[in-house]
Amino acid sequence: MREYNSYERVKINNIYPWSVGFKATCMSQGVSIPPEAKSNIALTVEAVMDAINSQNIAFVGCDGRGTRAAFQIVDPEMREYFFGTQDEPYYYKIEHVKKLLSIKKKADFEKELKFLVTNDAEARAVMDACYDPNRGIDIESNGIGWQCDMIKKHCDDFLIPEIYRN
Repeated sequence: MREYNSYERVKINNIYPWSVGFKATCMSQGVSIPPEAKSNIALTVEAVMDAINSQNIAFVGCDGRGTRAAFQIVDPEMREYFFGTQDEPYYYKIEHVKKLLSIKKKADFEKELKFLVTNDAEARAVMDACYDPNRGIDIESNGIGWQCDMIKKHCDDFLIPEIYRN
């Protein structure tokens, strides 16, 4: 594996349909990545390494190794440089929601929903995909009633503080 200079550029994608920002301590400034930005965002190796070392969840996700993160490092070799593996991490995509909605057996649907939504960012993204008319999925018109109910309940577990439930 080759070494990268601190000034080289790392292309990233923002997986989520909203902008994600963070404080880049090495640059002493805030960085905001637009919603669903694809490959046109390039940060320095130094900025990405700093964010990963400080366990910025937008880069490291829920496992600390880049899985289920908001930002996807586009180049597999760079991803290996930062995380020690070329394995493609799991990233939320609108196609995952469409696949979920195609499942008609409740047990299979629930299993896939629990895999798809494991944190508040994924819950918000799934709710946006299902209920935002600009996202292309009109779940209330096209979905099955129990699917809508299960998605709302599961996502609410991440999005609504426990003191406000029930």
